[in-house]
Amino acid sequence: MDRLEASFERQRSSMLKTQQGKWALMVVGRMRNPQFFDTEGEAVSAGFRTGDGRRFLVKEVLMEDREIYIPLVGLTNRP
Repeated sequence: MDRLEASFERQRSSMLKTQQGKWALMVVGRMRNPQFFDTEGEAVSAGFRTGDGRRFLVKEVLMEDREIYIPLVGLTNRP
């Protein structure tokens, strides 16, 4: 995913000008021409449909990435 992430970062400022808040789909081999969608689900579906089995990245076009916190609940095995 490093190449996909790096390509997204290189293009972030230009994407923000016209696509802020949209979901970008970047497919290996077509990273210079991302597609944009209104929802994450639409972007993921398009990645599976049009990616021809290639790796792809779906990421929201924002000034900064959102941080996601997942609490570690119930991971202990207490009797």
